[in-house]
Amino acid sequence: MRNILLIGINARYSHPAVALYYLKTYVADIPSNCRIVEYTIRNNPEEIAESIWRQKPDAVGMSVYIWNSHVMKRLIELLSVNKEFFIFLGGPEVSYNAEEWLKKYPAVDCIITGHGEEGFRRLMENSFILKDNIIQSHNPPFKEIPFPYMENDFSGFTNKNVYYESSRGCPFSCAYCVSSCRDQKLEFRELSQVSDEIEKIMRHSPKLVKFIDRTFNANAERARRIWEMLIERYSETKTTFHFEVHPALLSEGDFEVLKKTPKGLFQFEIGVQTTHQHVRREIGRKGNWEKEKWAVEKLKAMNNIPLHVDLIAGLPGENFDMFGKSFDRIYALGAGHLQLGILKILPGTAIRQKSEEYHMCYDECAPYAINRNQWLSEEEVRRLKIIARLVDALHNSKKFTVTMNELSARFYSPWEFYCTLAENTREDLRDISWERMYRVLIHFCEKLFTHEIAFLCDCLAYDWFSNFRTNRVPAFLKSEKYHEIKKKALEIIKTNSAYMVHNHGIKQIKLFVPETEEFKIRYLEGFSAVAFLPEEKRLLIESEKFF
Repeated sequence: MRNILLIGINARYSHPAVALYYLKTYVADIPSNCRIVEYTIRNNPEEIAESIWRQKPDAVGMSVYIWNSHVMKRLIELLSVNKEFFIFLGGPEVSYNAEEWLKKYPAVDCIITGHGEEGFRRLMENSFILKDNIIQSHNPPFKEIPFPYMENDFSGFTNKNVYYESSRGCPFSCAYCVSSCRDQKLEFRELSQVSDEIEKIMRHSPKLVKFIDRTFNANAERARRIWEMLIERYSETKTTFHFEVHPALLSEGDFEVLKKTPKGLFQFEIGVQTTHQHVRREIGRKGNWEKEKWAVEKLKAMNNIPLHVDLIAGLPGENFDMFGKSFDRIYALGAGHLQLGILKILPGTAIRQKSEEYHMCYDECAPYAINRNQWLSEEEVRRLKIIARLVDALHNSKKFTVTMNELSARFYSPWEFYCTLAENTREDLRDISWERMYRVLIHFCEKLFTHEIAFLCDCLAYDWFSNFRTNRVPAFLKSEKYHEIKKKALEIIKTNSAYMVHNHGIKQIKLFVPETEEFKIRYLEGFSAVAFLPEEKRLLIESEKFF
């Protein structure tokens, strides 16, 4: 019996390699010992190779994506040194440039292109002996592809998301996306299948079920029926369902359903990408900004579904200032998460074919991010990459809420703020920890707002105390009198029954004493200190109590 390893290298531990589960299930009736082994991009390739050799496989299959291709390339090189087994690859990163991969990595015996289930089965049925080293997979209809997970798979999903497809392919033809390729036609599973398969998943009470349909609401009526089913059956659970939704396709009928959604049941990722219609036409992106704005504002007003909105920098026809307008318009929608992505010139996409026409200069290796194009200089792209990191660290993290409100108000627009901050940032933003971003903001404030530095320092300190549950306080946030004041405040809280703090919770209390009267008036109702109690409660304290 053949010993077959299917290797997944995921971006994070919580992200399972769902494609491999499809492969394994699709050949379950063929006698073999077929196993899935998953790692993350943080694992050492040398250790992964050693682990593979120890398992003495007859064949090793690897699923290659832009996020793991650098690890996969190194792993192939290592395995080729002592190659005693058949190596085959699949996934979008090798599907549209298979010849290049085979030429560069002769240790690879074959590549399965496209959706790989039928190609993998053919490989198994032919005992890994084929005439061609490129297998073009011709799958049956998606509704005939088995549910990817077997019952015993779920035991390995503790603290992991569960990925689920109710459809494959995409109805749109966006030039930058591999879902626009000809082999990515839109196919749906039957609604009865979806209902039954979700029930199988929900028996295991996952924290997050992520529908990975490229455009979940491509068929509006079908999307509504699935949403209704989930609301009816799973509103009382602690599971969240994630959907990628095209805002231009949302209608009043959708909102009638979605307004019934309990908080925490759904979360939406919404691709806007650009607000400029001529840019949309150039990239084949359907939709109208005004309609999308209406839809996102309506979702935001319902306040029951967290929103993640996507924006792409570097699209053809959009220069730096125009992108800034898109940024401000989308920022103003108030979504909890704003994903500012840099355009990637992916193999197989229409934009790759027109890259010379657009003067696209991009990285030759994954993730193929642009460095410049006809509309953006290298310096502008560099600045955009810094802004993307800053947005992640400051807006998306929700750890600098008060500071961001204050700083943003001192600029004409959010875009002006982020541009100015990027121009004045010299820190290495690969690390976007709170302490690192504190230093970035302190240096920024000292340079531009010297006369307000004490107040802004109070804002930063308050953000720490109100966002972190740990009772550890960084040394740079403690004043000379901090320990003395805290001791007195704790005595007051312990001896005053009105504060209703049990003794076991006293040690968890964090005390913040602002330096400026302005902060006390604006954020503490004139009180002189605030104690942050367990269960996210806040207690304001009069100054005469302990000064």
